[in-house]
This record gives sequence, structure tokens and C-alpha cells, in this order.
Amino acid sequence: MLTRIPAACTPELEGLVHRTIGCAIRVHQALGPGYTEGLYHDAMAIDLELEGLRCEREVTIHVFYRDRRLRAQRLDLIVERQIVVELKAVERLDRIHQAQLLSYMKAGNFKVGLLMNFHGEYLKSQLRRFVFMRAISSCSSCPSWFPWLSASALQTAPASGLSASGHPR
Repeated sequence: MLTRIPAACTPELEGLVHRTIGCAIRVHQALGPGYTEGLYHDAMAIDLELEGLRCEREVTIHVFYRDRRLRAQRLDLIVERQIVVELKAVERLDRIHQAQLLSYMKAGNFKVGLLMNFHGEYLKSQLRRFVFMRAISSCSSCPSWFPWLSASALQTAPASGLSASGHPR
């Protein structure tokens, strides 16, 4: 018997993800690697605006511990108040970069997060998409580097389904 698995994102949210990735690919094609993260932030904000997407930059969120507010954390970009985007310009993406984005997603209650490294020759190979599939719960099988995350609650994959120009196939 076949069982249909529900889509991780609504078609509308999926469209926003594709448009956001398309903006990032355009920025990377125009500027290439080698600049600081701040420059890519500026360019992404411009491209998202020209794409007609609302973009908030350097958004402050607070994390709480035992009902007390800790230091504020800054999210690089939030697109349409639905997608958190973490931009990097580093030699390679590490697990700590993923953990940072996942923490932001959890703290801000975002379903979708995009981790983008503009340092590589091709952005497509340096882009990771994370989607929370259901409510997060602690479990004993969670990766030790991110103990609160249930592996079944997260879908992660290199971004795909886009042409080299950044448009959906």
C-alpha cells in the first residue's frame, strides 16, 4: 500500500524559497566570491526588494533560559517573515553554521531556513535548505552537536530544482 507523505511546505512558501534562492544565485553570479558577508547582505537586500519580496535585515531575537532573557541574537535576513536566511563568506560550511541557523529557526519559530556561503565558485554547491517537518522534541537519537533536534523533525538538503540562472526548472 502506498502512503502519501504531506508536503513539507505549502506551495506559496515553496515559491518564496525558490525566489529567495534565485536572488542569491543572481547576486553570486554578479559579484562572485571574495567579498565580506556585509556586502552580500547589502546585495541580497537589493535583489530581494527588486524581486518584490519584503526583507528584514539584522533582526534581533531574544533567547530565554529559565524564563530569563539572554543576549539578543541577530538574524541576517528574514524574507516575507517566513524564511530565515543566514549568509556566510567562509572557506567551507561547518556543522556549527548549521547549528547556528537551526538555533535561529527554533528561537524565531521559523519553518524554513537557508544557509548560503558566497565564498565558493558556485553558490548552488554552498547552499543548504532546512525545513522543520513537525514540532521539535528532544530525543535520545539526536545528533550530539545539536541535542534538542529530533532527526525526524528536520528535512535538510542541498537546494535543488533550480537552473544555473536561479529560476525553477
